[in-house]
Amino acid sequence: MTTSRPWYATRGMVIHALDTTPTPRLAAAIDRALTAASTIVDERAGGKFFYPRWEIRSWDWPDAEAYTGRRLHLWSVPLTQVTAITVAGTVLAAGSYHLRPLSGPPYDTVLLDQDTLPGYWSTNPTTGVEDAVTIEGLWGHGADKTAPAGALTAAGITDSATTLLLGAVSQPLRADVGGILEIEDEIVLVTEASWVDTTIDVGAGGLAASVQATVLPVTSTTGLSPGQWIIVGGEKLLIVDVLGAASLLVARAQHGTVLASHAGGDAVLAPWSLTVERGVLGTTAVAHAASTPVSAHTPPGLVEQATIASAIAQVLDQTAGYASPAGPSGGAQKAGVTGAGAGYLLDLVTSTYALSTRRGAI
Repeated sequence: MTTSRPWYATRGMVIHALDTTPTPRLAAAIDRALTAASTIVDERAGGKFFYPRWEIRSWDWPDAEAYTGRRLHLWSVPLTQVTAITVAGTVLAAGSYHLRPLSGPPYDTVLLDQDTLPGYWSTNPTTGVEDAVTIEGLWGHGADKTAPAGALTAAGITDSATTLLLGAVSQPLRADVGGILEIEDEIVLVTEASWVDTTIDVGAGGLAASVQATVLPVTSTTGLSPGQWIIVGGEKLLIVDVLGAASLLVARAQHGTVLASHAGGDAVLAPWSLTVERGVLGTTAVAHAASTPVSAHTPPGLVEQATIASAIAQVLDQTAGYASPAGPSGGAQKAGVTGAGAGYLLDLVTSTYALSTRRGAI
């Protein structure tokens, strides 16, 4: 995948939605489409972004036209968590400011406490006014939303390694190419996923080469979840459900693989070896111990769905030489990158997020 910007959906989500056989050519087309689709969503949202980013943002000293009373308006870039607020070289103490709205995060306003800092914005700094106010923190709409994705293996990971091994996955479509994963205080981007032995084997009795044989006995189901693709022998299977501690309900012969019989003791493989870009979005790469939990960033549902829909429309147009009727008006040339559903979803992104966007300073 390209790491030019974070995505709001993963390659696996698009492949799952297309229900088609993945190939290197298709993967490349999906990657390009997800980059474009995520950028389109940002633009349709009025410049907001929906991934977590730790950084310091600054504002010039306020004047009568640029601020409202004791309020610092953040406008199009919402704030999720504050590390420090500095005004004219002074770090504000906790309790001397309040974040609004009360329903946040995200927050779009910093309100000075009237009892602690009365009239603070009306007092000019003794030195330069440029970048006189700074906020260090976690930015991005929905940046606080994560879901458990799995855990590292017993080997853990060093601060310089670019491959991490998962010993369990609870969100298989998020722990995939394009996934934004959080390991303690570090954020990583998944750039590739490779198949590895899960150390789980086919159980006694095996599995017959029949589409009706859908209950796969295994030595353990620990770390396996519905939605996970696995490989046994040369056959790819999709886990539909986990049936207790020793069996899986599976869909057979996925992605063009051949239906085959599997004997007890055959290895179960899963794409749990992830190539990652370390210490991204304002974080630092550090070592993580064995079995450290891994979480996946989960953008707002509308944002994720609009990204998937737009990416699918683009992929269909790419594979048809940009002559497909993917758009409601009969082709990419008329409909842009929006399919009949994608256009509606992108319009919802605009009405939900962009209409409240304003740009300004204090």
